[in-house]
Amino acid sequence: MSPEKWLEVKEIFNAALDLPAAARKSFIAEKCADEALRAEVVALLDSADEAEDFIETPALTRVSRLVTAEKTPSFLGRQIGAYRIEKELGKGGMGAVYLASRADREFDKKVAIKLIKRGFDTDEIIERFRHERQILAALEHPNITRLIDGGSTEDGLPYLVMDYVEGLPLGRYCATRSVSLEERLAIFLKICAAVNYAHRNLIIHRDLKPSNILVSEDGEPKLLDFGIAKLTSPNSLQTHGDASTAFRVMTPEYASPEQVGGQPVTTASDVYSLGVILYELLTGQRPFRLRTNRAEEISRIITETAPTRPSDSLRSVEGEKGRKGEGEKGRRGEGEKRRRGEGEKREISSLEAEDSSASPRRRVSASPPLLFSSSALKGDLDNIILMAMRKEPERRYSSVEQFAEDIRRYLDGRPVIAREDSFSYRAEKFVKRNKAGVAAGVGIALSLVGGLIAASRQAKIARGQRDRALRETEKAERINQFLQKMLASADPRERGRDVRVLEVLGEAGRSIEMDFADQPDIKAALHTTIGTTYLNLGLLEPAEDHLGRALDLRLKCFPRRTAEVAASLNNFGLLLKAKGDLKAAEPLYREALEIFRRLRRPDDVAEVLDNLGYLLAFQGKNREALAAHAEELEIRRALYGENHPKVAKTIGSLANVFGVLGERRKNESLQRRALEILRAFYDETHPDVITAMARLASVLMFADKTEAEKLFEKVLRLRRTVLGENHPDVAWTLYDLAFLNAERGDYAAAERLAREVLAMRRRGLTDEHPAVSSALLTLGRSLLAQGRPETARPALEECLALRRKTLNANHWLLATANSFYGECLLLLGETERGKRLLRESCEVLLEKLGPAHDQTRAAAERRDKYK
Repeated sequence: MSPEKWLEVKEIFNAALDLPAAARKSFIAEKCADEALRAEVVALLDSADEAEDFIETPALTRVSRLVTAEKTPSFLGRQIGAYRIEKELGKGGMGAVYLASRADREFDKKVAIKLIKRGFDTDEIIERFRHERQILAALEHPNITRLIDGGSTEDGLPYLVMDYVEGLPLGRYCATRSVSLEERLAIFLKICAAVNYAHRNLIIHRDLKPSNILVSEDGEPKLLDFGIAKLTSPNSLQTHGDASTAFRVMTPEYASPEQVGGQPVTTASDVYSLGVILYELLTGQRPFRLRTNRAEEISRIITETAPTRPSDSLRSVEGEKGRKGEGEKGRRGEGEKRRRGEGEKREISSLEAEDSSASPRRRVSASPPLLFSSSALKGDLDNIILMAMRKEPERRYSSVEQFAEDIRRYLDGRPVIAREDSFSYRAEKFVKRNKAGVAAGVGIALSLVGGLIAASRQAKIARGQRDRALRETEKAERINQFLQKMLASADPRERGRDVRVLEVLGEAGRSIEMDFADQPDIKAALHTTIGTTYLNLGLLEPAEDHLGRALDLRLKCFPRRTAEVAASLNNFGLLLKAKGDLKAAEPLYREALEIFRRLRRPDDVAEVLDNLGYLLAFQGKNREALAAHAEELEIRRALYGENHPKVAKTIGSLANVFGVLGERRKNESLQRRALEILRAFYDETHPDVITAMARLASVLMFADKTEAEKLFEKVLRLRRTVLGENHPDVAWTLYDLAFLNAERGDYAAAERLAREVLAMRRRGLTDEHPAVSSALLTLGRSLLAQGRPETARPALEECLALRRKTLNANHWLLATANSFYGECLLLLGETERGKRLLRESCEVLLEKLGPAHDQTRAAAERRDKYK
């Protein structure tokens, strides 16, 4: 066939391939002027329909042979850019990869050069090639193949110059090296790190598969081939070709349901593909057997068929091997020799150099040497893999980092996220939505189940001990006994009356010491569960008792710089913050932060940064607080994307600091954004939504006091309903309303509300709680405004005494209290002392908040009034 005729065949073939099968016949009849042309196009399409792979199809292989027949010149020995081609490393249907070295001998550098074959230099493929060059240029990661150079040859073929990777494809590396389960997971975590890095740089790979990952001799994986990757930046190239074209170039075995269904592709699609890779890596099998090349059937299988559990898949392999008789030994020996021959080091730098002669739909990866059994996968690893592979993108891990973190949890022997019908999840919902005194014995029992399950997993830390199995059995039995007793205590029928949350918690706390006397790790986990429950209920004294015990136990059970100790340090810091002892909380947060950073646990790092940022802002260290929350926001956006409750929480925290700095517009904008995100996930009774509404109301009180009052009253009503009358958050809302009334001049209402806050001290609110000193200040301010300085004085003096315990001498909150106290002294005739306090407080506020801040201006007005 002449080159001109071939170009016509190729043009019609490519156009027809993009059409649905039903539309091809009429299209070919219209475009083909003679029978020979029609026959050639139909033959190519028939070959494509029987293709073993959507990139490496026999049709394209046939095209490749036709092009080769047209005397496509060899590149061996040729110079491309600054490099001279030495040998071919591998080739596929559309391109080839060559080993090359510097032609000028400036330095000894081996590289891999990727070239498109002549005849496949269509506009679409060239655009994909250039797109890959654009993607790789933006990436610099130790586990991603690095782009060195790129350009076009003298005859116009585009090329890429990349790092030369000497290694084996992922599956073959693990099979030929007898890599253990833990080692496979360690390699996989590095792959996740590379993909997560790409996501953070707004790049979705879209074609992740084992042949796209090479592993070097020292176990370092390298991610290859960004040929169909997608830039998620709105100003960047979004896609290449239509949906049918995208279906052809992806690899269906590893493609997500949304990819095969032609739906929008997101980072969740890469999470799915990674799940398939991990499935294959740990079982030697693919989750689906695609025995057809029909797009409709492939789409149906991937979108509708549930994958076999990995442990069951591996068990079937074990069963097959167990059924083989002794007569198989000789054949296995021959097979082992062949595998060793095939396992000789393979030097490639691209997916397109992967052998495509065997059908990927029928080929099963080399089964992993059974250094681990199916029982090792059962449970956590099953759940982790299947969560990553859920059909609905929103039900998978929210990010690659979260996926990787769950694997780290498994390796550390900690409870994983991917657990069906999580008791701890239910318990969290219960604690947040139910106030003290609500009949919820069974709900709390479920909370303890979650804590117990988490605690039982701590035993995995003791791997290697010979009596591990016995210890685990004994632990499970004791947990079951404890659970049965707790359920009995929570059943009203057993005691003839309603059972209250606090009674169940109290009985659980008393039972821990006796039931788990010889298992301090479980005791620590249970004390944490109960202490956190008390803290969320606003009961600080029992919370301190249990969280303190948990911290003491973990310091004895675990090394200081472990995740367990860091978690307890952070929890006790939260308790101290709730009590108002910010000075004592800070070193605990900082130590927990250092440990989590060292352990590379970004979600935990973000959580501690949020707590530390609040503390720093309260201490007047606003720039440090901004830096903490900015880092927290970066981490959480990388983990969860833009629209997630944890991101909303961070945005609200960041907004608060801008509010302290007097940047109201930025504060209001961010608070509205945080509330918008949270309302998309929860209804208005959710505590996080209520907190976001309270924060927004605090901003609005300076711009629209009527709207702010309505919002505060709504928050107060919801908090009383959800949390109960005596919760510290209710005290904060009462204070906010008192402050709002004082700001608009209704001092009688401000006095009444401030006294209501102070009355809560008799019902469990500690004197150190910031709401107490704030209410005392508002009370004193309101009494001054009503002409009652003698009554205001004791309130202001108590406020100052409390703030001196928890704040630095030059804190702006202490300065504000001193300003009102100075005015009080002036009105009582202590002129010199009063003027000095007014002057000194003004100087502190000017330094800390600046001249434009409301507090600075108000203090200056008080000072000037008495000059």
